[in-house]
Amino acid sequence: RLYEATIAGMDPDLIPLFNATGVIYVKGSVTSIDADAHRLEIVDEHGVQSTLTYDKFVLATGSCLSRPSVSGLSEHAFDVDQIEGAKKLEAHLASLASRPDSNARNTVVVAGGGFTGIEAAAEMPSRLRDILG
Repeated sequence: RLYEATIAGMDPDLIPLFNATGVIYVKGSVTSIDADAHRLEIVDEHGVQSTLTYDKFVLATGSCLSRPSVSGLSEHAFDVDQIEGAKKLEAHLASLASRPDSNARNTVVVAGGGFTGIEAAAEMPSRLRDILG
């Protein structure tokens, strides 16, 4: 997740890193895993089916952002799930400096007790100090 203070210059393209370390990255869906034979059946992002063999296998399923239907959430909430959301949060935080000092301006609510929520909550005081002084 993208909770860090500096989004500018962030490059989410990991392909150069993968190439430099000999990692083969395939975007697609695994349809079958044969752990004994070290073989995967996949359908890639273009719908092409193929078989891959592996020495080491990492199944990185990612996570899914939950957006419950809470009144006001879509208008007033930010997420750090994707870089675009993190940029929106960064722009909003920067805009707070032009607002008068108030409890509302100086209060942040982090909803979510997973690792991302905890990390965002831990990072927020220093981010606000940097922006608001």
